[in-house]
Amino acid sequence: MNWCRIPQNPARGLACTLLLAGCAAQPVAPVDETLDPGTGTTTSVLTRPIELEPEEGRGAFGASFAFLAPFETNRMGRRTLYLWVAATQGDTPLVQSEVECDSQRIDAVPISGEPAELGLTRAPYVAPVPWSTQWYFRMPYSALECLANARQVAIVTRDVNGELQRFRAPPKSITGLGEFVAHVAPSGESAAETGLRRHGAVQPAEEISHPR
Repeated sequence: MNWCRIPQNPARGLACTLLLAGCAAQPVAPVDETLDPGTGTTTSVLTRPIELEPEEGRGAFGASFAFLAPFETNRMGRRTLYLWVAATQGDTPLVQSEVECDSQRIDAVPISGEPAELGLTRAPYVAPVPWSTQWYFRMPYSALECLANARQVAIVTRDVNGELQRFRAPPKSITGLGEFVAHVAPSGESAAETGLRRHGAVQPAEEISHPR
């Protein structure tokens, strides 16, 4: 593109302007794929994780915001769907989190936060701040569909003292989940064909409760 550096010719200058404008207008794809060279695993991730806002300010233990994002690993055709959750914490450590789809706890199995357990050499998402606590969950495709079609997505965290804090995702922030659903849809089945299969994807939100 050296010919754009000194646009002495008016026509060439106009071409440069249009070219640069076109580059600047390129949209960012909501879903990205990366190959882990250490394990040969392909990972599909959201380009931008979903940020959730606290319902009641900072809360008793100082958490001020939370994030969630799905990701899928594909190693030699073996595909596994996961959910990443992160929340900031204050002086009191966070010990548990759950994700809710329309006030129902999704069917997600917590796993170790080590990338090696996921078949990766590095984490799929970067913690928003150093004082974040992160969790990983394995979930079925139906749980992902539930989140993508939900009217309300929430995260509930609990600290070592039993204090809870609830975060909600603004409705517009979860639009990228629909693109992710279509990207990782099971072979031979589109997101529209599968619809919203909630059976087995959600459970009553009773796992985290206030201490009695």
